[in-house]
Amino acid sequence: MGNAANSSKQGKPTCLATFRLALRSGLRLCRYAQLLKQFGGSIAALVGLSGIRRRDLRIASLKDAETAIANAVTAGADILLHGDDAIPFRLAEKARTSR
Repeated sequence: MGNAANSSKQGKPTCLATFRLALRSGLRLCRYAQLLKQFGGSIAALVGLSGIRRRDLRIASLKDAETAIANAVTAGADILLHGDDAIPFRLAEKARTSR
C-alpha cells in the first residue's frame, strides 16, 4: 500500500477500517455516520459490526480496502478521514449540518 493511507493523521489501521466500512454493501451513508458516532470511530464500528449477521450487509475485505487505497495512490489522491484537520472547513461544516 502506498503513502495515501498515511496522508490521514489518523494512521493506517483507521484508514483501512474506514475504507472497509465505506466500501460496504447494505450500509447507507446516514447509518455509517450513526455507527461512527455510536462506536466512536471506524475501527470500533468495524468490530461492532463483525458480530452482526445480516444478509444485506457485507463489509468489504481488507484486500478490497487495500486495493481502493492503492487506486487512490495511483490517482495521486490524499486520503482525508472524518476528523482530519486537513479537511477544508466548508466541507467539514457541510458534513456536520447534513446529519
